[in-house]
Amino acid sequence: MKLLTALILLFACVKSHSQNLDNTEWIQIKTLDKDGNEINLNRNEPLKFYFKSDSLFRSTNEQYSYRESYEIHNHILSIGNSTKFKIDSSSDEILVISDISNIYSSKGKISTRILFNADYIFDFLRKSNLLNTTTDSIIQSDNYISPTFDGDFNNFFMSKFDFNVQKEELFCSFEVLHDGNISNIQIKSNQKLSSKESDRIKKIIASTKDYWIIPPVPNGYRFNLNFAANISRSVNISGSYTGSEYIFTFHADSLNYGDISVLSPSDVAKENDNFDYGVRLMQKEKYEKAIEQFKKCLKTNPSDIDVLYNIAHCYQKKGNIELACEAWKKLKKMGQKDGENLYNQNCNSNQ
Repeated sequence: MKLLTALILLFACVKSHSQNLDNTEWIQIKTLDKDGNEINLNRNEPLKFYFKSDSLFRSTNEQYSYRESYEIHNHILSIGNSTKFKIDSSSDEILVISDISNIYSSKGKISTRILFNADYIFDFLRKSNLLNTTTDSIIQSDNYISPTFDGDFNNFFMSKFDFNVQKEELFCSFEVLHDGNISNIQIKSNQKLSSKESDRIKKIIASTKDYWIIPPVPNGYRFNLNFAANISRSVNISGSYTGSEYIFTFHADSLNYGDISVLSPSDVAKENDNFDYGVRLMQKEKYEKAIEQFKKCLKTNPSDIDVLYNIAHCYQKKGNIELACEAWKKLKKMGQKDGENLYNQNCNSNQ
């Protein structure tokens, strides 16, 4: 509620003007559906937009690892081949964009995104009493303000992580100073780490010091950043390690993952490509092929709301109400009101 009130007061002062986004970073701090209701983002939704002069990076799990082309023409922001946003209003501090990519998009799709310029986020959060500090000079990183890794942190870490254990769960906390240096590294693990192994992990984290993009903050402030890592290795019959799977989660507060599913940046990029291609096929009324693309998305993210809406739409257009109802039923169970309404309207007599 504090954030909403602060935004309303600030937004009232915003005047739209031509916005040059080159070399600016924006944090997505509020998302709305088509009716103006706030949408809670999942872990895999990009929260930051970093515009360089020749490309755009959208963060996933505090990592800028996927480069895309972009252009702005007549207040339309085009990203890649098919993602488009209308720039509704902009100022030095706030950028408001509406999703116009998918003309057949689901009712549950994010409609409006409100982004805040990283150059001003510290003062905004402090004045709004939203700055999460543990002492007068330590900022606890969160989705509003945090250093972002310039690259793929997961692969960086795993390329240097070579301990011979089949399953490893780590919880790491460290501080990023305003000049990028790393200090106060703390480690917890489900394994009993030797001092050599612990030192090795600390060296890996310390070696990231030149890779962090840090929001502008006054001198003397530093960021506390933590992540949990769930690492498992497969073993062949001879006992040799043949491969590894890993999940890194920034801003995690424990090692208890439960049913949390976190996608890697490469998985998110692949899902976005499949989704955009599916939308283009849907626009051309090639519903069967569109469904194939959307099902690829579900393999990496089974609970993607937009994908389920679009699958149901395609089945409905094909006249296969039974399969459309299966998708709407899933949405109903996820608490999606539009999905529940569509299920009740079309499926009760068919089930």
